[in-house]
Amino acid sequence: MPAHLQTAHPMLAVPDVTAAAEWYRDRLGFRVHGLYGDPAFYALVERDDVWLNFIASESASGEPGERGGAYLHVDDVDALYDEIKDRTVTFFSPPEDRDYGMRDFIALDLNGYRLCFGTPLRHE
Repeated sequence: MPAHLQTAHPMLAVPDVTAAAEWYRDRLGFRVHGLYGDPAFYALVERDDVWLNFIASESASGEPGERGGAYLHVDDVDALYDEIKDRTVTFFSPPEDRDYGMRDFIALDLNGYRLCFGTPLRHE
């Protein structure tokens, strides 16, 4: 029987690992679990069951919003949006129902990564 993948912890290349970890802490409510090196070359942040890794790199390229990112599932996308909307976060839109069966919003982090937060739509 093949192995069953359980979760993913994206690794995002950033020019300043400490600034990235602090931005996720201050703007999105993540906890910083570790900054490694002096200056930091790696960091790990977590909120609930979502973990993100940051690795130092000057080579992240592309226009903001086109560099990739992560889709993060949340139990109540509207509550999360209400929690973070006044924390100097750049949003592409407020939560909206999508044709692909999710209600989600997209935010841009300080390094131009696209963060999509979504909750499955309930069909009755």
